[in-house]
Amino acid sequence: MRESSNSNPVLTQLHTLPKEIRNLLAGGVAGMIAKSFVAPMDRIKIMYQVTSATFRLRDVPKVAMSIVEKEGWTALWKGNGVTMIRVFPYSGIQFMVFDYCKSYILYGKKSKTYRDVAGGPTIAKRNSATKSSSTDAQNSGKAGMTPAESLISGMFAGTVSALCTYPLDLARAQLAVLRKKKPSTTGVGVDASNLLKGQLRQKKGLGYVLSNTFKQRGFTGLYRGITPTLLGILPYSGIAFTINEQAKRQITHICHREPTTMEKMLCGALSGLFAQTLAYPLEVTRRRMQTIGIVPTSGSESAAINLMGVSKLKPSVDELPQGEIVMEQSVKGERINLTTNASSCSANVGGAGDDRVSQSLGKRISEANILRKPHKPPSMLLTMQHLYEEQGMRGFFKGVSMNWIKGPVAFSISFTTFDLLQGWAQTDSERAQRNQLSRTSVQRRLTNNEDI
Repeated sequence: MRESSNSNPVLTQLHTLPKEIRNLLAGGVAGMIAKSFVAPMDRIKIMYQVTSATFRLRDVPKVAMSIVEKEGWTALWKGNGVTMIRVFPYSGIQFMVFDYCKSYILYGKKSKTYRDVAGGPTIAKRNSATKSSSTDAQNSGKAGMTPAESLISGMFAGTVSALCTYPLDLARAQLAVLRKKKPSTTGVGVDASNLLKGQLRQKKGLGYVLSNTFKQRGFTGLYRGITPTLLGILPYSGIAFTINEQAKRQITHICHREPTTMEKMLCGALSGLFAQTLAYPLEVTRRRMQTIGIVPTSGSESAAINLMGVSKLKPSVDELPQGEIVMEQSVKGERINLTTNASSCSANVGGAGDDRVSQSLGKRISEANILRKPHKPPSMLLTMQHLYEEQGMRGFFKGVSMNWIKGPVAFSISFTTFDLLQGWAQTDSERAQRNQLSRTSVQRRLTNNEDI
Protein backbone atom coordinates (compact mmCIF):
# COMPACT_ATOMS: atom_id res chain seq x y z
CA MET A 1 0.00 0.00 0.00
CA ARG A 2 2.89 2.30 0.71
CA GLU A 3 4.23 1.91 -2.79
CA SER A 4 0.88 2.77 -4.34
CA SER A 5 0.58 5.81 -2.05
CA ASN A 6 4.01 7.09 -2.99
CA SER A 7 3.41 6.50 -6.69
CA ASN A 8 0.13 8.45 -6.66
CA PRO A 9 0.88 12.20 -6.82
CA VAL A 10 -2.62 13.09 -5.57
CA LEU A 11 -2.22 10.97 -2.45
CA THR A 12 1.27 12.31 -1.93
CA GLN A 13 -0.09 15.85 -1.92
CA LEU A 14 -3.01 14.91 0.33
CA HIS A 15 -0.71 13.27 2.86
CA THR A 16 1.11 16.57 3.31
CA LEU A 17 -2.13 18.12 4.58
CA PRO A 18 -3.29 17.86 8.19
CA LYS A 19 -5.84 15.17 8.94
CA GLU A 20 -8.53 17.76 9.64
CA ILE A 21 -8.13 19.34 6.19
CA ARG A 22 -8.34 15.93 4.53
CA ASN A 23 -11.54 15.21 6.42
CA LEU A 24 -12.87 18.63 5.39
CA LEU A 25 -12.24 17.87 1.71
CA ALA A 26 -13.65 14.34 1.95
CA GLY A 27 -16.78 15.54 3.72
CA GLY A 28 -17.30 18.37 1.25
CA VAL A 29 -17.05 16.09 -1.78
CA ALA A 30 -19.35 13.52 -0.14
CA GLY A 31 -21.97 16.17 0.52
CA MET A 32 -21.79 17.54 -3.03
CA ILE A 33 -22.30 14.10 -4.57
CA ALA A 34 -25.25 13.31 -2.30
CA LYS A 35 -26.98 16.67 -2.80
CA SER A 36 -26.57 16.64 -6.57
CA PHE A 37 -28.16 13.20 -6.70
CA VAL A 38 -31.33 14.33 -4.90
CA ALA A 39 -31.44 17.96 -6.12
CA PRO A 40 -34.60 17.55 -8.28
CA MET A 41 -36.56 16.13 -5.35
CA ASP A 42 -35.21 18.86 -3.11
CA ARG A 43 -36.39 21.65 -5.38
CA ILE A 44 -39.92 20.25 -5.68
CA LYS A 45 -40.07 19.76 -1.92
CA ILE A 46 -39.09 23.38 -1.23
CA MET A 47 -41.78 24.62 -3.62
CA TYR A 48 -44.44 22.77 -1.67
CA GLN A 49 -43.03 23.84 1.69
CA VAL A 50 -43.31 27.55 0.96
CA THR A 51 -46.84 27.47 -0.49
CA SER A 52 -50.24 26.20 0.62
CA ALA A 53 -50.62 23.83 -2.33
CA THR A 54 -51.62 20.36 -1.14
CA PHE A 55 -48.79 17.83 -1.40
CA ARG A 56 -49.42 14.40 -2.88
CA LEU A 57 -46.53 12.09 -3.63
CA ARG A 58 -48.21 10.78 -6.77
CA ASP A 59 -48.24 14.34 -8.16
CA VAL A 60 -44.45 14.73 -7.93
CA PRO A 61 -43.75 13.30 -11.43
CA LYS A 62 -46.42 15.62 -12.85
CA VAL A 63 -44.87 18.65 -11.16
CA ALA A 64 -41.42 17.62 -12.37
CA MET A 65 -42.62 17.32 -15.96
CA SER A 66 -44.35 20.69 -15.66
CA ILE A 67 -41.05 22.25 -14.63
CA VAL A 68 -39.27 20.58 -17.54
CA GLU A 69 -41.88 21.78 -20.05
CA LYS A 70 -41.77 25.38 -18.84
CA GLU A 71 -38.09 25.77 -17.99
CA GLY A 72 -36.18 22.82 -19.43
CA TRP A 73 -34.42 19.83 -17.85
CA THR A 74 -31.74 21.93 -16.20
CA ALA A 75 -34.44 23.65 -14.13
CA LEU A 76 -34.68 20.51 -11.99
CA TRP A 77 -31.21 21.40 -10.75
CA LYS A 78 -31.98 25.13 -10.49
CA GLY A 79 -30.06 26.59 -7.58
CA ASN A 80 -27.87 23.50 -7.35
CA GLY A 81 -24.77 25.56 -8.13
CA VAL A 82 -25.48 27.70 -5.10
CA THR A 83 -26.25 24.51 -3.17
CA MET A 84 -22.79 23.18 -4.02
CA ILE A 85 -21.20 26.40 -2.78
CA ARG A 86 -23.04 25.92 0.51
CA VAL A 87 -22.89 22.14 0.81
CA PHE A 88 -19.13 21.81 0.36
CA PRO A 89 -18.21 23.87 3.44
CA TYR A 90 -21.30 22.73 5.37
CA SER A 91 -20.76 19.02 4.87
CA GLY A 92 -17.00 19.34 5.12
CA ILE A 93 -17.12 21.25 8.40
CA GLN A 94 -19.72 18.86 9.80
CA PHE A 95 -17.73 15.71 9.07
CA MET A 96 -14.45 17.34 10.12
CA VAL A 97 -15.80 18.52 13.49
CA PHE A 98 -17.50 15.19 14.21
CA ASP A 99 -14.37 13.21 13.36
CA TYR A 100 -12.30 15.56 15.54
CA CYS A 101 -14.69 15.04 18.46
CA LYS A 102 -14.63 11.29 17.86
CA SER A 103 -10.83 11.16 17.82
CA TYR A 104 -10.63 13.32 20.94
CA ILE A 105 -13.04 11.08 22.85
CA LEU A 106 -11.52 7.77 21.74
CA TYR A 107 -7.94 8.83 22.33
CA GLY A 108 -9.01 10.17 25.71
CA LYS A 109 -10.39 6.75 26.59
CA LYS A 110 -7.23 5.09 25.34
CA SER A 111 -5.00 7.41 27.40
CA LYS A 112 -7.13 6.86 30.50
CA THR A 113 -6.79 3.10 30.12
CA TYR A 114 -3.01 3.36 29.85
CA ARG A 115 -2.84 5.67 32.89
CA ASP A 116 -4.94 3.27 34.95
CA VAL A 117 -2.81 0.29 33.92
CA ALA A 118 0.30 2.14 35.11
CA GLY A 119 -1.12 2.05 38.65
CA GLY A 120 0.51 3.48 41.77
CA PRO A 121 3.16 2.65 44.35
CA THR A 122 0.89 0.60 46.61
CA ILE A 123 -0.59 -2.84 46.04
CA ALA A 124 -4.07 -1.60 46.91
CA LYS A 125 -3.84 1.14 44.31
CA ARG A 126 -2.54 -1.36 41.76
CA ASN A 127 -5.48 -3.66 42.44
CA SER A 128 -7.89 -0.75 42.12
CA ALA A 129 -6.20 0.39 38.92
CA THR A 130 -6.28 -3.15 37.53
CA LYS A 131 -9.99 -3.46 38.25
CA SER A 132 -10.64 -0.04 36.72
CA SER A 133 -8.52 -0.82 33.68
CA SER A 134 -10.46 -4.04 33.13
CA THR A 135 -13.71 -2.08 32.96
CA ASP A 136 -12.19 0.58 30.72
CA ALA A 137 -10.71 -2.09 28.49
CA GLN A 138 -14.17 -3.51 27.96
CA ASN A 139 -15.59 -0.07 27.23
CA SER A 140 -12.76 0.89 24.88
CA GLY A 141 -13.06 -2.56 23.35
CA LYS A 142 -16.42 -1.53 22.02
CA ALA A 143 -14.44 0.35 19.38
CA GLY A 144 -16.47 3.48 19.28
CA MET A 145 -18.31 6.20 21.12
CA THR A 146 -21.27 5.64 23.38
CA PRO A 147 -24.69 6.81 22.12
CA ALA A 148 -24.51 9.90 24.35
CA GLU A 149 -21.04 10.78 23.05
CA SER A 150 -22.19 10.33 19.45
CA LEU A 151 -25.26 12.48 20.07
CA ILE A 152 -23.33 15.36 21.63
CA SER A 153 -20.62 15.24 18.96
CA GLY A 154 -23.19 15.20 16.16
CA MET A 155 -25.13 18.11 17.64
CA PHE A 156 -21.97 20.16 18.07
CA ALA A 157 -20.80 19.40 14.52
CA GLY A 158 -24.17 20.34 13.05
CA THR A 159 -24.36 23.60 15.00
CA VAL A 160 -20.88 24.75 13.96
CA SER A 161 -21.47 23.94 10.28
CA ALA A 162 -24.90 25.63 10.26
CA LEU A 163 -23.59 28.86 11.79
CA CYS A 164 -20.73 29.02 9.31
CA THR A 165 -22.81 28.49 6.16
CA TYR A 166 -26.33 29.72 6.94
CA PRO A 167 -26.30 32.82 4.65
CA LEU A 168 -25.58 30.53 1.70
CA ASP A 169 -28.50 28.30 2.69
CA LEU A 170 -30.82 31.30 2.80
CA ALA A 171 -29.70 32.40 -0.67
CA ARG A 172 -30.11 28.85 -1.99
CA ALA A 173 -33.70 28.64 -0.71
CA GLN A 174 -34.60 31.95 -2.35
CA LEU A 175 -33.00 31.03 -5.67
CA ALA A 176 -34.70 27.62 -5.67
CA VAL A 177 -38.13 29.24 -5.84
CA LEU A 178 -37.30 31.89 -8.44
CA ARG A 179 -38.65 30.71 -11.76
CA LYS A 180 -36.75 31.19 -14.99
CA LYS A 181 -39.67 31.02 -17.38
CA LYS A 182 -39.32 30.38 -21.09
CA PRO A 183 -40.18 33.45 -23.21
CA SER A 184 -43.74 33.53 -24.52
CA THR A 185 -43.93 33.30 -28.30
CA THR A 186 -47.70 33.34 -28.72
CA GLY A 187 -50.45 35.82 -28.00
CA VAL A 188 -50.53 39.57 -27.86
CA GLY A 189 -50.92 39.87 -24.13
CA VAL A 190 -48.66 41.69 -21.75
CA ASP A 191 -46.40 39.02 -20.21
CA ALA A 192 -44.64 40.21 -17.07
CA SER A 193 -42.11 37.39 -17.32
CA ASN A 194 -40.95 38.71 -20.71
CA LEU A 195 -40.61 42.21 -19.34
CA LEU A 196 -38.58 40.91 -16.42
CA LYS A 197 -36.43 38.53 -18.42
CA GLY A 198 -33.44 40.79 -18.91
CA GLN A 199 -33.58 42.19 -15.40
CA LEU A 200 -33.83 38.81 -13.67
CA ARG A 201 -31.06 37.28 -15.75
CA GLN A 202 -28.70 39.85 -14.26
CA LYS A 203 -30.09 39.97 -10.75
CA LYS A 204 -31.08 36.52 -9.58
CA GLY A 205 -27.59 35.26 -8.80
CA LEU A 206 -26.04 34.37 -5.48
CA GLY A 207 -24.23 37.69 -5.14
CA TYR A 208 -27.38 39.69 -5.81
CA VAL A 209 -29.47 37.79 -3.28
CA LEU A 210 -26.86 38.11 -0.54
CA SER A 211 -26.04 41.77 -1.20
CA ASN A 212 -29.69 42.76 -1.54
CA THR A 213 -30.62 40.95 1.68
CA PHE A 214 -27.76 42.68 3.49
CA LYS A 215 -28.78 46.11 2.17
CA GLN A 216 -32.43 45.66 3.09
CA ARG A 217 -32.14 43.92 6.46
CA GLY A 218 -28.51 44.20 7.51
CA PHE A 219 -26.36 41.41 8.92
CA THR A 220 -29.26 39.92 10.86
CA GLY A 221 -31.16 39.51 7.60
CA LEU A 222 -28.56 37.00 6.43
CA TYR A 223 -29.51 34.84 9.42
CA ARG A 224 -33.29 35.12 9.12
CA GLY A 225 -34.67 31.73 10.10
CA ILE A 226 -31.55 30.71 12.02
CA THR A 227 -33.56 29.96 15.19
CA PRO A 228 -35.59 27.06 13.76
CA THR A 229 -32.45 25.97 11.93
CA LEU A 230 -30.46 25.62 15.13
CA LEU A 231 -33.40 24.04 16.96
CA GLY A 232 -33.76 21.60 14.10
CA ILE A 233 -30.06 20.90 13.57
CA LEU A 234 -29.58 19.75 17.15
CA PRO A 235 -31.79 16.65 16.89
CA TYR A 236 -31.25 16.36 13.13
CA SER A 237 -27.47 16.18 13.14
CA GLY A 238 -27.24 14.52 16.52
CA ILE A 239 -29.63 11.69 15.66
CA ALA A 240 -28.15 11.18 12.19
CA PHE A 241 -24.58 10.77 13.42
CA THR A 242 -25.67 8.73 16.45
CA ILE A 243 -27.70 6.18 14.49
CA ASN A 244 -25.04 5.88 11.79
CA GLU A 245 -22.20 5.50 14.29
CA GLN A 246 -24.01 3.09 16.61
CA ALA A 247 -25.37 0.95 13.76
CA LYS A 248 -21.86 0.46 12.35
CA ARG A 249 -20.61 -0.19 15.86
CA GLN A 250 -23.17 -2.96 16.40
CA ILE A 251 -22.24 -4.58 13.09
CA THR A 252 -18.61 -4.61 14.19
CA HIS A 253 -19.58 -6.15 17.54
CA ILE A 254 -21.76 -8.87 16.07
CA CYS A 255 -19.74 -9.77 12.98
CA HIS A 256 -16.25 -9.07 14.43
CA ARG A 257 -15.26 -7.12 11.33
CA GLU A 258 -15.60 -3.72 9.72
CA PRO A 259 -18.97 -3.02 8.00
CA THR A 260 -19.06 -3.57 4.25
CA THR A 261 -19.89 -0.75 1.84
CA MET A 262 -23.49 -1.97 1.49
CA GLU A 263 -23.87 -2.18 5.27
CA LYS A 264 -22.53 1.37 5.61
CA MET A 265 -25.09 2.57 3.07
CA LEU A 266 -27.90 0.88 5.00
CA CYS A 267 -26.68 2.51 8.23
CA GLY A 268 -26.64 5.91 6.54
CA ALA A 269 -30.11 5.38 5.07
CA LEU A 270 -31.52 4.44 8.47
CA SER A 271 -29.99 7.53 10.08
CA GLY A 272 -31.39 9.80 7.37
CA LEU A 273 -34.89 8.34 7.67
CA PHE A 274 -35.18 8.97 11.40
CA ALA A 275 -33.30 12.27 11.55
CA GLN A 276 -35.16 14.04 8.76
CA THR A 277 -38.59 12.87 9.94
CA LEU A 278 -38.08 14.14 13.49
CA ALA A 279 -36.65 17.50 12.41
CA TYR A 280 -39.01 18.07 9.46
CA PRO A 281 -41.50 20.52 11.09
CA LEU A 282 -38.67 22.92 11.90
CA GLU A 283 -37.34 22.59 8.35
CA VAL A 284 -40.73 23.65 6.94
CA THR A 285 -40.77 26.63 9.31
CA ARG A 286 -37.25 27.59 8.28
CA ARG A 287 -38.11 27.49 4.56
CA ARG A 288 -41.17 29.66 5.15
CA MET A 289 -39.11 32.27 6.97
CA GLN A 290 -36.36 32.22 4.34
CA THR A 291 -38.70 32.78 1.37
CA ILE A 292 -41.04 35.41 2.80
CA GLY A 293 -41.46 38.08 0.12
CA ILE A 294 -40.19 35.75 -2.61
CA VAL A 295 -43.26 33.56 -3.16
CA PRO A 296 -46.85 33.82 -1.98
CA THR A 297 -47.71 31.36 0.78
CA SER A 298 -51.38 31.04 -0.06
CA GLY A 299 -53.94 31.70 -2.74
CA SER A 300 -55.09 34.94 -1.16
CA GLU A 301 -55.33 38.28 -2.92
CA SER A 302 -51.93 39.23 -1.57
CA ALA A 303 -50.45 36.19 -3.27
CA ALA A 304 -51.90 36.62 -6.74
CA ILE A 305 -53.57 39.94 -7.40
CA ASN A 306 -55.90 40.60 -10.31
CA LEU A 307 -53.94 43.15 -12.32
CA MET A 308 -56.11 43.51 -15.42
CA GLY A 309 -59.40 41.84 -14.68
CA VAL A 310 -57.95 38.33 -14.70
CA SER A 311 -59.63 36.16 -12.08
CA LYS A 312 -57.49 34.79 -9.26
CA LEU A 313 -56.65 31.10 -9.58
CA LYS A 314 -56.58 28.74 -6.63
CA PRO A 315 -53.25 26.97 -6.16
CA SER A 316 -53.12 23.46 -7.51
CA VAL A 317 -50.54 21.17 -9.05
CA ASP A 318 -50.95 22.89 -12.40
CA GLU A 319 -50.75 26.38 -10.91
CA LEU A 320 -48.13 25.54 -8.27
CA PRO A 321 -46.07 28.73 -7.98
CA GLN A 322 -42.80 27.20 -9.05
CA GLY A 323 -40.63 30.09 -8.05
CA GLU A 324 -43.02 32.94 -8.69
CA ILE A 325 -41.30 36.23 -8.03
CA VAL A 326 -43.41 38.56 -5.95
CA MET A 327 -42.58 42.22 -6.08
CA GLU A 328 -44.07 44.25 -3.29
CA GLN A 329 -43.05 47.89 -3.28
CA SER A 330 -44.56 51.33 -3.20
CA VAL A 331 -43.94 53.14 -6.44
CA LYS A 332 -44.87 56.85 -6.39
CA GLY A 333 -47.18 56.28 -3.44
CA GLU A 334 -49.03 53.41 -5.09
CA ARG A 335 -48.72 49.90 -3.68
CA ILE A 336 -48.25 47.20 -6.29
CA ASN A 337 -47.99 43.44 -5.95
CA LEU A 338 -46.89 41.65 -9.09
CA THR A 339 -46.03 38.08 -9.94
CA THR A 340 -44.39 36.54 -12.96
CA ASN A 341 -47.11 33.91 -13.22
CA ALA A 342 -48.42 34.40 -16.74
CA SER A 343 -51.88 33.14 -15.77
CA SER A 344 -52.29 35.96 -13.24
CA CYS A 345 -50.10 38.66 -14.79
CA SER A 346 -50.86 38.66 -18.50
CA ALA A 347 -53.88 40.09 -20.23
CA ASN A 348 -55.07 40.40 -23.79
CA VAL A 349 -56.00 43.95 -24.52
CA GLY A 350 -57.02 45.11 -27.95
CA GLY A 351 -56.26 48.32 -29.77
CA ALA A 352 -53.48 50.83 -29.47
CA GLY A 353 -53.51 50.63 -25.68
CA ASP A 354 -51.30 47.53 -25.73
CA ASP A 355 -48.05 49.44 -26.04
CA ARG A 356 -48.97 51.94 -23.35
CA VAL A 357 -50.01 49.19 -20.95
CA SER A 358 -46.84 47.25 -21.69
CA GLN A 359 -44.63 50.28 -21.15
CA SER A 360 -46.42 51.24 -17.94
CA LEU A 361 -46.22 47.73 -16.53
CA GLY A 362 -42.59 47.39 -17.57
CA LYS A 363 -41.71 50.68 -15.89
CA ARG A 364 -43.35 49.62 -12.65
CA ILE A 365 -41.62 46.27 -12.69
CA SER A 366 -38.22 47.79 -13.37
CA GLU A 367 -38.72 50.23 -10.49
CA ALA A 368 -39.80 47.55 -8.03
CA ASN A 369 -37.23 45.86 -5.85
CA ILE A 370 -37.81 42.12 -6.10
CA LEU A 371 -36.65 41.08 -2.68
CA ARG A 372 -37.78 44.11 -0.67
CA LYS A 373 -40.27 43.50 2.13
CA PRO A 374 -41.68 46.70 3.65
CA HIS A 375 -42.44 45.27 7.09
CA LYS A 376 -40.50 43.30 9.66
CA PRO A 377 -40.45 39.55 8.91
CA PRO A 378 -42.50 37.45 11.36
CA SER A 379 -40.78 35.48 14.09
CA MET A 380 -40.48 31.72 14.18
CA LEU A 381 -43.48 31.36 16.51
CA LEU A 382 -45.66 33.62 14.33
CA THR A 383 -44.61 31.70 11.24
CA MET A 384 -45.54 28.41 12.89
CA GLN A 385 -48.83 29.86 14.12
CA HIS A 386 -49.73 31.10 10.64
CA LEU A 387 -48.80 27.75 9.11
CA TYR A 388 -50.95 25.90 11.66
CA GLU A 389 -53.95 28.18 11.07
CA GLU A 390 -53.54 27.84 7.32
CA GLN A 391 -52.96 24.10 6.99
CA GLY A 392 -53.14 22.51 10.43
CA MET A 393 -50.63 19.96 11.70
CA ARG A 394 -50.38 18.43 8.23
CA GLY A 395 -48.70 21.60 7.04
CA PHE A 396 -45.68 20.90 9.23
CA PHE A 397 -45.18 17.54 7.52
CA LYS A 398 -46.07 18.54 3.95
CA GLY A 399 -43.62 16.78 1.64
CA VAL A 400 -42.26 14.48 4.35
CA SER A 401 -43.08 11.41 2.27
CA MET A 402 -40.65 12.71 -0.35
CA ASN A 403 -38.07 13.03 2.41
CA TRP A 404 -38.56 9.34 3.19
CA ILE A 405 -37.13 8.73 -0.27
CA LYS A 406 -34.67 11.61 -0.52
CA GLY A 407 -33.31 11.47 3.03
CA PRO A 408 -32.14 7.84 3.14
CA VAL A 409 -30.63 8.14 -0.35
CA ALA A 410 -28.73 11.34 0.47
CA PHE A 411 -27.48 10.16 3.85
CA SER A 412 -26.41 6.74 2.62
CA ILE A 413 -24.42 8.35 -0.20
CA SER A 414 -22.83 11.05 1.97
CA PHE A 415 -21.84 8.85 4.93
CA THR A 416 -20.55 6.02 2.75
CA THR A 417 -18.68 8.33 0.38
CA PHE A 418 -17.02 10.08 3.31
CA ASP A 419 -15.89 6.77 4.82
CA LEU A 420 -14.44 5.66 1.48
CA LEU A 421 -12.68 8.97 0.78
CA GLN A 422 -11.40 9.22 4.34
CA GLY A 423 -9.94 5.71 4.14
CA TRP A 424 -8.44 6.44 0.72
CA ALA A 425 -6.75 9.63 1.96
CA GLN A 426 -5.30 8.08 5.12
CA THR A 427 -1.56 7.82 5.51
CA ASP A 428 0.04 4.41 5.98
CA SER A 429 0.64 5.07 9.67
CA GLU A 430 -2.98 6.15 10.22
CA ARG A 431 -4.25 3.09 8.40
CA ALA A 432 -1.99 0.76 10.38
CA GLN A 433 -3.08 2.37 13.64
CA ARG A 434 -6.73 2.03 12.70
CA ASN A 435 -6.31 -1.64 11.78
CA GLN A 436 -4.45 -2.30 15.02
CA LEU A 437 -7.22 -0.71 17.07
CA SER A 438 -9.80 -2.76 15.20
CA ARG A 439 -7.93 -6.04 15.77
CA THR A 440 -7.38 -5.22 19.44
CA SER A 441 -11.06 -4.41 19.84
CA VAL A 442 -12.14 -7.74 18.35
CA GLN A 443 -9.70 -9.66 20.54
CA ARG A 444 -10.97 -7.92 23.67
CA ARG A 445 -14.58 -8.65 22.80
CA LEU A 446 -13.81 -12.32 22.20
CA THR A 447 -11.82 -12.53 25.44
CA ASN A 448 -14.41 -10.77 27.59
CA ASN A 449 -17.35 -12.43 25.75
CA GLU A 450 -19.30 -9.18 25.73
CA ASP A 451 -23.05 -9.41 25.58
CA ILE A 452 -24.13 -6.58 23.33
